[in-house]
Amino acid sequence: MAISAGDLRADNFVSNGDAELSLSRPSSITLHAGQTSNSLGVLVDTSSAGVKAGTVSLDLTSIGEVRGTTIEGLGETSLVSDSVQVVAQVNEFANAAVAMLSGDGTMTLSQEHEYFLDFGTVEQGDGIFAELGLLNDVLAPADELAGDFQISGPAFSFINFGSFSDLLAGDQLDSLIVDFDTSAVGSFSGQIWLDPRSENSSGFSGLQNQISINVTGNVVAIAEPAPSALLLLVGTIVAVRSRRR
Repeated sequence: MAISAGDLRADNFVSNGDAELSLSRPSSITLHAGQTSNSLGVLVDTSSAGVKAGTVSLDLTSIGEVRGTTIEGLGETSLVSDSVQVVAQVNEFANAAVAMLSGDGTMTLSQEHEYFLDFGTVEQGDGIFAELGLLNDVLAPADELAGDFQISGPAFSFINFGSFSDLLAGDQLDSLIVDFDTSAVGSFSGQIWLDPRSENSSGFSGLQNQISINVTGNVVAIAEPAPSALLLLVGTIVAVRSRRR
């Protein structure tokens, strides 16, 4: 009577350590010779960010068989228990936020993901600019911020608005310059779009909500003194000179 290879049973799965690690079902599995199974798993609570760690212990039993029938003397034999160390890190998503660092005009958040940069009314020929900063506004552990800018508006020069990546939690990308060309009189508008991504070392890359920055500004001609004001000024100068004589 030929004896086949025994079965392996794993049961009494126990999770020790982090309470935010739990075991998936079933609680016991039996494998025949040559079989594999992926039914045993560990569930990680992702409701909060942080490092989750623990140990999964397995009680292993060898089951002797003769063509599928357990016989006395070749029944169940306890094996050395096995354990698996489990470590998982749950990250917050990256969060893009724009701030005005220096320069002219004012910037406001009109609604979620939409900003307005207003240079107001300036005189022709004035040197007008604004420096913006992009912040990964989230606490660690968190994903890194990456993204791509798109720009529009011929009256504005957009400096350093290119692609970027690896912006860590709490870090800021600065020197984003918007330069307003005031050589012509008129009302001008432009727009900046940011398509941000949340990325991490696992290979995850998730597209976030698009951010837009609407840029506006008015240029007026340099005001010249009225003719009556010039005549008054000349008369005042002549009167002063006459008195001195």
